[in-house]
Amino acid sequence: MNHCYERTIRKVDGAERLHYELNDGSGSPFYCDVAAFDEAAVVHPKMKETVHSHGFHSVLWFTAGRGTHIVDFEPHEVRPGRVFFLSADQMHAYNNMCGEAGVSLLLGRDALPLVNAQLAEDFEFGLFNRYRRVPYCDVPPEAEDELRDLLDRIGREQTTGKFLDAHWDCLAAHLTLLFVFFRRHCVWPDSQKSQSQKQLHTFYRFQQLLEQHYKEALKVNDYAEMLGLSMRKLQRVTSDVAGVTPLQVMHDWYILKAKQMLAYSDRPILEIVRELGLPDVNYFRRFFQRETHQWPEDFRRQWVPSMEVEPE
Repeated sequence: MNHCYERTIRKVDGAERLHYELNDGSGSPFYCDVAAFDEAAVVHPKMKETVHSHGFHSVLWFTAGRGTHIVDFEPHEVRPGRVFFLSADQMHAYNNMCGEAGVSLLLGRDALPLVNAQLAEDFEFGLFNRYRRVPYCDVPPEAEDELRDLLDRIGREQTTGKFLDAHWDCLAAHLTLLFVFFRRHCVWPDSQKSQSQKQLHTFYRFQQLLEQHYKEALKVNDYAEMLGLSMRKLQRVTSDVAGVTPLQVMHDWYILKAKQMLAYSDRPILEIVRELGLPDVNYFRRFFQRETHQWPEDFRRQWVPSMEVEPE
């Protein structure tokens, strides 16, 4: 591991989050690191036991172990050969882990665009931005040696090659081969319709606008206008990319934000409703129950014991 973790407690929308950044001491916005799981465990042994986020993208390859990986409140089975893809700032935690081992690839949120713009889009839309799809793939046993070699090459280039000529070109080539490996050799549990790069980019931009404006109680036509699209065009994009309407994408975003505030803060529901820009508590409770089949109070009781943030 070539970087050190910086551990902080972040407060976002009134909810506290245990958050990790990486720092190589150079002040550079770029970092790329390959490390075994046990290296991170030595630095922060409590990391896997508490809910947290990272300020960087993570590719986590489990070579051994069993347990449950909770990503944005959805549980996923951990087993040998499974690779998880986590975006920067995405919340996750582990439960009932046993015998885990593996390798992680850590990429600064601005790393890929600095290396290669097209590569950044391939990773963002093909691996990390997996709305309504599982955040993992499975590596067949016969392909494990190839993946291990690719990660070793990336680690060596970032460690010993960064002072040599054509470092960025070499790193971009290794990362491109890694992307091709995941698309070509791995088993993706969910089927995916073929979408154009333009559709994926538009969908991602829609999500970015939701993050920026969700407190303003905007409507679908407002977002379509900001994207420079007609309502019909935006509906076509969300249908082709995710199989849902733009309104459902908005609902999912509100639910995720509500879950984060319910699980990671003790704010009264009335304050959460105001933060989300929703009409009133009764509307919110019915909306939450319709989308999740749970009342907000029941969700909070269910998740708080296992997802609470450990203080510094």
